[in-house]
Amino acid sequence: MLFCLTYSRGLRSFLTTRIAGQGVRVTDDSIEGKLFVEAETDDFEELPFAERCFCVIGFKKHDEGVNKRVVFNSLFGFLDSEALNTYVADVSRRTFRISVKTSGKWRKKIDSEVIEEVVRQLVNCFEEASTVCDAIIQLAELKSGHIVVDVTCGSGSILVEAAHAVLPESIFCIGLDCNEKMLLTAKENFVHCSPLFNHMSSFEVACVNASSGSLRWEAVDRIVADLPFGHQHGNVEEIKSVLLPEVFNLIRKFFSTDGKKVAVILIAEEHKSSFADFVKDLQDVAVEDHALFLGYTSAVIVKISRSG
Repeated sequence: MLFCLTYSRGLRSFLTTRIAGQGVRVTDDSIEGKLFVEAETDDFEELPFAERCFCVIGFKKHDEGVNKRVVFNSLFGFLDSEALNTYVADVSRRTFRISVKTSGKWRKKIDSEVIEEVVRQLVNCFEEASTVCDAIIQLAELKSGHIVVDVTCGSGSILVEAAHAVLPESIFCIGLDCNEKMLLTAKENFVHCSPLFNHMSSFEVACVNASSGSLRWEAVDRIVADLPFGHQHGNVEEIKSVLLPEVFNLIRKFFSTDGKKVAVILIAEEHKSSFADFVKDLQDVAVEDHALFLGYTSAVIVKISRSG
């Protein structure tokens, strides 16, 4: 069957690498944000990096200047009863929706409701998109028994996804944040997800700022973080003048200890140059970055690593 997987801009390489070993063949990747794939199964529920999965009952490309009537004739030609009945029979255990982009008079004539974005059932309340968490966790190279610290924990989304990613193994997750309200949300998420993971991984939180000195960094294996962009929490100047120096300081301490170390940080694109200047001062580390586009915001995942 032919399926369409959608993804956020910047996650294409993560998604294609993941599906390459799953017997899934990419048939078309020419449209930004979409991968058309051939697969024997529609079981993509556990596939990371993908936002949506649609069954394709018809696929045809048209030139940019083609008449709209030709496009609509193609569309309606795919929507015959035989095609739809076959589709429903194949995936009767699934629900499905039809997405139509409309404007002007068309929008007024279509009786529709706004459907909330699909989210995973691992958390009750989330701040970070699950697919972005997938990318952060993939880069972090987690292994069983690792101590993983999120230095700007927020609602704990990254740590929850991290614990899910290592199943059936376990890790020890520590969330740091100076916002007590957000840590209460994180604790709720940790309590919610622990039974789903058979209580394999452990979760702890601490209401401290990133540079509190409350951790022995030589015992920490991985750092993950989604730094505020200055849009919802604080402002851009506060992030640059206060938070970034604190994060730089703890990363410096982290990499001053022995062993294999990996830090994966999601930052706003405007903070990339500050991170680049800071990394120059670190010894014997490798750096890679991955640009993302999150709605109306550009971001970068920065990975800093050192082999043991």
